[in-house]
Amino acid sequence: MRRSMCRQIVWGAHPAYLLIMVLVFLFLAAGITVSLSESMLRNIRSAATASARDDLRLTAFSAMEISLAALSEIKELDGKLHSPSQGWGDPISYSPVAWPANQNVTVTIADETGRIPLNPVDRERLQQFFDQLGIDYTTSEELIDAYLDWIDEDDLERLNGAEADYYERLSPPVTPPNQPIKSHDDFRYIKGYAEIFFNEDGSPNALFKQFKESTTFHHEYDVNINSASPAVLGMLEENSGLDRRALEDLQYGLDGIPGTEDDGWPASSDDITINSDAAVGYEAHVFRITVRVEQGGKQFQLSALVDDGSSSSSSSSDSSDSSSSEDDSTDSTNDRSLSATGGNSPSLSINTTGSNTESEADSTSTGTSSSTSDSEATVLYVNGDWRFLEFNENRPEDG
Repeated sequence: MRRSMCRQIVWGAHPAYLLIMVLVFLFLAAGITVSLSESMLRNIRSAATASARDDLRLTAFSAMEISLAALSEIKELDGKLHSPSQGWGDPISYSPVAWPANQNVTVTIADETGRIPLNPVDRERLQQFFDQLGIDYTTSEELIDAYLDWIDEDDLERLNGAEADYYERLSPPVTPPNQPIKSHDDFRYIKGYAEIFFNEDGSPNALFKQFKESTTFHHEYDVNINSASPAVLGMLEENSGLDRRALEDLQYGLDGIPGTEDDGWPASSDDITINSDAAVGYEAHVFRITVRVEQGGKQFQLSALVDDGSSSSSSSSDSSDSSSSEDDSTDSTNDRSLSATGGNSPSLSINTTGSNTESEADSTSTGTSSSTSDSEATVLYVNGDWRFLEFNENRPEDG
């Protein structure tokens, strides 16, 4: 009798034990299902992001091709590239294209030749420009000497300059590159510039913005007057006899409105009033092309610095106070043709290894410099008339 009762108790508890086991199994299965679902969702999102990246990248490369084609066509039709008013300033309007639905494409082409070259340095011209910015003569001389000592190869200190021993005493110490620099941000480390061009918190001030938009490291031509900044035009008006009002009348056309069809441009000194010995140019040779594609919350940016391959050593400079930079040799073995019609894949293929854009070079880290071991222009890619000197991609996941 007692054995029978025990057997009943044991068998009576067994269904409850099975129920617990079933519940545990269901709980584990649910956890595995949720984990798999989350993994699948991540994979779907990753695939969608990759697809969006590829779509935006394809459009960006196509827009770059169209921009280069517009520059080439206008140069062939007009003989020379002078001003954005020729049409190359807005290549998308010049060569209308039906972009994929919901994609917004913008392209800007800036003429680097409209800026004062800093490699090499024309001391008199740079002093005139500093004066235009409101910097007194003594301070200008100090800034120029310090810059030249920063980029020259020797350890001989100019009258108002500074060499390695000065920078080694700073806290923290800084090492001069003793070669041409490639980024305006490097000026924060050069003696005297931080006080003039940067705020106390290290951020660039308004004067630095004028300095940056009016100077360049990427050519040695005389400044193209057609795309010069207001500060540079003011300098030419004060020192080179430029009739700025007459220039604006020509550039703005009869309606006096920039950006309209009647805009003109000077193609030589015969078209404007300026001193015959003024060191100005009337052609554009070096361009910074920026393509931006947006779709929903995604964006892709493509930027390139290109030149037309012509010699940029036409500008003269004081050999004692300048560092020369020439690049007359290019590797044409990678020469390819760009199609402005787009296609299933970008035909513009560039090896970006070693590219050095100013945006990448800019750094706020104390004691760093954007200089490279090669002071000459690095040609990343050659396409017809155009040499790529810088190239940079910014993918959607990069922000």
